Amino acid sequence: MKQSNNHHEGFSPSKEGKMMSLIVRLATAVAVMTLLICASQPTPAADYPDKRKYITQIVPAAVGSSSDIGARYMQPLLEKELGVSMPILNKPGGAGAIGVLAFLSAPPDGYTIYWANSGAFSATYLDLKRQPTHSRKDFVLVANIAFEPACILVRPDSPYKNLKDLIDAAKANPGKIKGATSNIMSTSHISAVQLEQVTGVKFTYVIFDSTGAQRAALLGGHVDVEFNTTSEVARAVNAGQLRALAVFDDQPSRFLPGVPTALFPGL
Repeated sequence: MKQSNNHHEGFSPSKEGKMMSLIVRLATAVAVMTLLICASQPTPAADYPDKRKYITQIVPAAVGSSSDIGARYMQPLLEKELGVSMPILNKPGGAGAIGVLAFLSAPPDGYTIYWANSGAFSATYLDLKRQPTHSRKDFVLVANIAFEPACILVRPDSPYKNLKDLIDAAKANPGKIKGATSNIMSTSHISAVQLEQVTGVKFTYVIFDSTGAQRAALLGGHVDVEFNTTSEVARAVNAGQLRALAVFDDQPSRFLPGVPTALFPGL
């Protein structure tokens, strides 16, 4: 993608370039990284896993979410590799906090693993207002499973045709544009907050416990814009049920053909 020499009204080329580059850097940093995390004291490799036991997989999201689908896709592959049953236990809510607490209550023997979203997972112990009882040292990273950028979506009949339209409207009407996100400090929420910080706009957030609920709110006209990840929205966008304004990455997503990056919105 080539950068146009034109610039949007109200922005100088240098200012616009700096702002949009910053959007990309920030957004890429909060893209989903589903992590497979195990207890801090795993059983020695020679004895693990005991074929008489099973390994519980805690997914801190509702059934049908991208994290849940990812875990269920991996489930038969992991079971075949390890030779034990690996049932999935969904523990949604609290931006992953409920799942974390369920995980920490299990014995640190390697027979409970946790599927984590990097942004929400980190928020459970980095946000001191939550008075966390755990830290990063209580977990061991097993593997990075996926990495995907966030994006901004509206209904097909929305007046916002691109990211610039949305930013201009939000600047003209501070706090009047309602944005749907799933859980405080989730990937979608962090993406929205960083967009505010970079552009100086202000949204009013409507927080949901699941992406399904926020999608219903957008389609029902209860909110104006949705912040979500590509895996959660690709099917609806490609079916024409939603319009993606931009992908928060420095390159287009192959899952969202024709959707521009946040680097050059509306061009």
